[in-house]
Amino acid sequence: MSVTWVLVSGKSSAMIYQTKGPGGALDLLKALSHPKSRMRNSELTTDGGGRNKTSAGEGSRPKTEWNTLAQEAEATLFAKEISSELSGGRKQQKFDRLVLVASPEFLGKLRETLDPHVLERVVGEINKDYLKLPLAELHEKVNEAIHL
Repeated sequence: MSVTWVLVSGKSSAMIYQTKGPGGALDLLKALSHPKSRMRNSELTTDGGGRNKTSAGEGSRPKTEWNTLAQEAEATLFAKEISSELSGGRKQQKFDRLVLVASPEFLGKLRETLDPHVLERVVGEINKDYLKLPLAELHEKVNEAIHL
């Protein structure tokens, strides 16, 4: 019997469900949380690097320019944490197939961080934020989308 893991994720929390066979129940295996992803950029960074005087002595310019917002960096860290969890499950042969359910922007981060061996097991993706859906409705959406 084929075991499918269903990852339902956002940038600050994730749930990993398991189902066995077509139409099987979704059983919660693990809940992951990354509270820092919910924080504002101002709470995650210091004063922005300060300012330097210009060589002419008039005015000032930023000492440091931030390339990535702190929230984005935290979301990437969480995607890596999820990726590690999925890689561990694959290595222990806990699932044969994987379905990814996440908002489009976070789904992209997940794809970037997933191990190639885990990516081989992805059989479906749903570009929606379904974290707050009741379990019965989530089960219906997952079944409709990938025909479990």
